[in-house]
Amino acid sequence: MSSANMTKYAIVLLKKYIEENDLSDKLKFILPIHDEIQALVRADFAQEGHDIVVECMEKAGKVILGNSLQKAEGAITDVWMK
Repeated sequence: MSSANMTKYAIVLLKKYIEENDLSDKLKFILPIHDEIQALVRADFAQEGHDIVVECMEKAGKVILGNSLQKAEGAITDVWMK
């Protein structure tokens, strides 16, 4: 399986999490870039939003790879980064 499959599955998990927890005013999925998920998060929810995205990515890795050895990284910035 590829990282693209993990990313797609993580997006599904993230969108479902946002909907089920009524977070659409705090956390928005923006776009995938290769094996990365870009999200727009309200400033007062930044750390929580970061943790949610990382958790969804790691859950997707566990489902796709069948183990939890894959760890996701994230960053909080106030500007778009390369």
